[in-house]
Amino acid sequence: MTDREIWDRKDVAQLLGCSTQHVINLANDQGLPHMRLGKLWRFRREDVLAWVAAQNKVATNGKVA
Repeated sequence: MTDREIWDRKDVAQLLGCSTQHVINLANDQGLPHMRLGKLWRFRREDVLAWVAAQNKVATNGKVA
């Protein structure tokens, strides 16, 4: 994983263990925080990690949507 502050789709996909298309689906449908710069998708490391932590908290409370 990278220590950069801004990640691309591949960085997020590597963290989540999924495809880059799934990362886009999560951003569009599940509220994964992102920025669009023209055709480029960018993700702040801090926001992605917070989103993942929130998803884990929901899952452990048995309230998976």
